[in-house]
Amino acid sequence: MVLTVFLPYLMQKMNDLISKNGWDDPRKGRSGKLIDKFKYFFARIIGLLNNLYKLASLLNLILFFVTHVMRSLPERLLGISLVRIDANQRRYVDFTYINRLIVWTALGHSLSSLLPFLDISSIKSMFTMSSKLTEFITLDEKDINGDSWCGICGSTHVCMPYKTKDCGHLFCYYCIKSVMQEAEEEDDVCKCKKCG
Repeated sequence: MVLTVFLPYLMQKMNDLISKNGWDDPRKGRSGKLIDKFKYFFARIIGLLNNLYKLASLLNLILFFVTHVMRSLPERLLGISLVRIDANQRRYVDFTYINRLIVWTALGHSLSSLLPFLDISSIKSMFTMSSKLTEFITLDEKDINGDSWCGICGSTHVCMPYKTKDCGHLFCYYCIKSVMQEAEEEDDVCKCKKCG
């Protein structure tokens, strides 16, 4: 835990502190102030430790490729390695988790790249329009009497008929939708075009 989590975290914080405050600037090391010399010396020591750790990790990786044991530097320092309990047991890999992770990651990336291009107000108006259309009852064409006609276009053949709940007048879907869109653009109330 200390070698794999705490020390890398501590080194990252030290590097952030050094780069944020400019302690690794050579001009600070040559200044007359003792504290600036100490900060520069500390930054150099941390940089040296980072380079040594990276070199040791690279050497361990090369050794791991050759020997196939002790895959990380903390394992090599502690002298531990993963071993199989039964060398003859077959290894089964389940890709369910990784497949799920790939799908959700791809979906997240596509949504995050698509969101800036979406117009939220048009999407909101689309949903409000569909909620307003539910005030009309949809009917099948066989349920309409022969003498019925659309209150907007006047056609006796009502296409995808919608009927108002209050007065019962019929309208074509496209006719009533266009009237409702115009009313919404003008912030007006949509009234029945037959009886008002």
